[in-house]
Amino acid sequence: MCEMAWCSKQSPAKMYKKRVVGITKYHPTTKPVDLMEWCLLFYPDAKLILDPFMGSWTTAVACQNLKRNFIGCEKDEQYCSVGRDRLRQKTLH
Repeated sequence: MCEMAWCSKQSPAKMYKKRVVGITKYHPTTKPVDLMEWCLLFYPDAKLILDPFMGSWTTAVACQNLKRNFIGCEKDEQYCSVGRDRLRQKTLH
């Protein structure tokens, strides 16, 4: 699978390629944590990351891994529960 991950008029498009067979799907559009970490590394000075459509909180997990602060919104309580569990599992390890 390949996703267009970055596009700008000032620089060439960037592609992120990774096999997604076997990744855990928490949400219909779950993205790999590695992809979110890769995207965040384009903004090394960002102090706070906003994800207005958290889904299963992949961006939050990436922020936690990179020791970044985040704020997110998700209207579906089921996915909020899934996301909280994902963050707790990461904290326990």
